[in-house]
Amino acid sequence: MSSASSWEYRYKFLILVLSQPALAFLGSWACGLGGDWYAPEFEASTGLVAVAIGLVGCLLRLQGASTLSTHVMASTSPDTHGLVTKGIFGAVRNPLYLGTILLFGAYGLFFDWKIAAVFVVFHWVRYDRVVRFEESLLKADWGQPFEDYCLAVPRWLPRLGRLRLDSSLLSLDSLLSNSLFVGLWLGLVASVLTGSLLALLPFEVAGGVIMAAHFARAGRTQGSSRWRVRLQLEPRSVEAELATRKVA
Repeated sequence: MSSASSWEYRYKFLILVLSQPALAFLGSWACGLGGDWYAPEFEASTGLVAVAIGLVGCLLRLQGASTLSTHVMASTSPDTHGLVTKGIFGAVRNPLYLGTILLFGAYGLFFDWKIAAVFVVFHWVRYDRVVRFEESLLKADWGQPFEDYCLAVPRWLPRLGRLRLDSSLLSLDSLLSNSLFVGLWLGLVASVLTGSLLALLPFEVAGGVIMAAHFARAGRTQGSSRWRVRLQLEPRSVEAELATRKVA
């Protein structure tokens, strides 16, 4: 599989956001689902399975972010003296991307398992291209140490025997920098409780607003255009993204 182009990398977060209504609409139309395309009928058991899968995805993102947040994701002076290989990064190289795939797959389950599969495949292919783009830059920057890390730790399927969670699973920085995704999961829970996927919307919107405000605040603190562009880049620029993988 080829790596992502620079524009694909730059707008990966925008693609993620737009894919949610686009794939839901196209999937609902293709499967001939009853009811409104944005709020289909679903079985309670299906909703519970989706909530469980979404929780795993949400925790992966929170744990990955908590490993990085103190030094990079909301820091104005990132430490870039070594590769991140501790915590969840010792079991899988891309826990944040993997968490996102699981969350959006869980969302797709509320429509149909086939739509969930489309969400998972679409975002896995997209993120695999993004990861290959990142890895090419990291290999050029770090050389053999990064290649050794890639050989020891899988890109997508975690090695549970190597899993070592950090104590700061729910750090404030990890919650704020992932509030859109936390809001998505809380919206899934609310949808199961109310029996309608419409309940997801206010949670997801609120989470997005909180995340935008968090990174906008980080941008004002540092006073750099690199931080202001974060809102487009899920939520970091190329330089900041790579810095997150080089924290000691």
